Amino acid sequence: MDALDARILRQLGVEPFAGMARRPQGLRATDVARSLGRNVRLVQDRIMRMEDDGVITGYSMVPNPRHLGVGLTTLYVPTTGAADASVLEGLSDLDGFVQAIAYLGEGVCLSMSHGSADELARRLGSARRLAGDAGAPKPMYAHDLPRVERTLSALDWRIIAALAPDARRTLQDVAEEVGVTVKTLRGRLKHLRDEGSVDEVAKLDFTRMHGIMPFEVAVWCDDPVAVTPRILERLHENYWGHFRGPPGGYSDLLLRVFTTTPAEAHRLVKAAADVPGVRDARALIAAGAHDNPVWLIEAIEAQLAAASSA
Repeated sequence: MDALDARILRQLGVEPFAGMARRPQGLRATDVARSLGRNVRLVQDRIMRMEDDGVITGYSMVPNPRHLGVGLTTLYVPTTGAADASVLEGLSDLDGFVQAIAYLGEGVCLSMSHGSADELARRLGSARRLAGDAGAPKPMYAHDLPRVERTLSALDWRIIAALAPDARRTLQDVAEEVGVTVKTLRGRLKHLRDEGSVDEVAKLDFTRMHGIMPFEVAVWCDDPVAVTPRILERLHENYWGHFRGPPGGYSDLLLRVFTTTPAEAHRLVKAAADVPGVRDARALIAAGAHDNPVWLIEAIEAQLAAASSA
């Protein structure tokens, strides 16, 4: 893999609802090629190769969590030393668990769904104990979800349920399954996308990414509003996405970047650290991961059942 592959993946989407304004809607190679200013056949060939190599394991449609009645929070959970597989497995058994990523060295990035602040606090107490009680979890970034203006209909949920496991199913197949015409389906999908009720992303296996290494740079600074554009300018060739840290969170800014060599990774962290106003910058490199796609399918099924019986 090379830098072009990384930019294609960025356009396909890595995390639902992250950077939606900076990438095309849908998962068509033609849209990705247009956004990158590259040849369509070249982009198609790169995507097919990443699918064959197992880097891209599928494509998913994800409903806006606001429609599910839950919030999503991503936190840094301290550990004493590296978190092993047993820690990740223990965290995955928690109610509301979405994903856990163990960092090289120490610490775990934990994503949780929750219905209230109290519910999240209870779950984080359990997460802290499972991680070895090395310190209190701190939020890493907030999920900037689009506002929802309406309640989704039973037809909307049938469409989402049909496309959640495979967002690249043909419109004809989905239309037949949900009982509408292709024209009606196409219009509904456009409306769902335009209003921010759904997002479509590629599902990735980061362990298959040979040649590039995605990682994160945590930044502590005095004025994130002023510092952010300066850092993005320096790291733009390797940029994947970024999030502003909440007050009292783990860091003031979290950047997702990719590198092709360890030396380049060191250069990127140093480039961020050298920006005026930055107090410190640290690389967060994934050493292992565990996720739970079942929670989303179950949540969609519950919403579909409720909408159908209303």
